[in-house]
Amino acid sequence: MLLRMPGQSLFASSVNEEMSWGPQEYLTARLVDSLEVSNWMFLKANSGEGAKDIPFPESVPRPGEFEEASQETPAPEMTPVADVAAFFADPFQI
Repeated sequence: MLLRMPGQSLFASSVNEEMSWGPQEYLTARLVDSLEVSNWMFLKANSGEGAKDIPFPESVPRPGEFEEASQETPAPEMTPVADVAAFFADPFQI
């Protein structure tokens, strides 16, 4: 049984699947996705060169998203350590 917030009806959520989520659910899913990517980046940055490759995390499925939206996206490229160190050495270079 789904709990409904004021302004949401069972009819509207059954007709349009996107109506079953409110702003709080979307923000929570966004936070979970950000935390997963943050953990992935930490593990990638702190694993050795011979370590097993860590797959990029999948996002939390949202209502109304279908299979074509969840196609595998390439993992972002890691910034070289020297570039990161140079950035933090002089944070006012922008």
